[in-house]
Amino acid sequence: MKVKDKTGLKKSNKIYVSKILNAAALVVAVLGIASLANNIYLFRQATNQYVAQGYSAATVAKQLLSSQLLPGIFEPIALYGGISIVLLAINMINKKVSKCLELLTPAEVCQENISDDINAASNDVESGDHSIHTDDKESSDNEKKHNQLQGSEKPSKA
Repeated sequence: MKVKDKTGLKKSNKIYVSKILNAAALVVAVLGIASLANNIYLFRQATNQYVAQGYSAATVAKQLLSSQLLPGIFEPIALYGGISIVLLAINMINKKVSKCLELLTPAEVCQENISDDINAASNDVESGDHSIHTDDKESSDNEKKHNQLQGSEKPSKA
């Protein structure tokens, strides 16, 4: 039985996510192209139908151009094209972040965490935080009694 290297698994997951993002961007782009073709087809059908009813082709084209064709062209390009571009941008960002994370080895990450913990502890000691903190209820009760006794033993000024 072979033990798989953890870094090999991470690389395959990164490739898997990258492929999914590319495939999703491609699917969205194809849907946009299909929607664009469908809108152009609907414009031609509507134009042919009005011409068959007896309207002039120039008048029908002029009226339907601004109300049906232009929105039918710009909407899929903006919507589906924008989503595709966002997915591709996410893919590029994911690749760059993955490369940056690959540069950090687990040993470096562990050493950084240990050194941060040591620095934080030494800063507490240097700043004068020498008090002992306990969660024991008896010791906290003893500290209260001790503080009360010290307060009552202070000489009063007359």
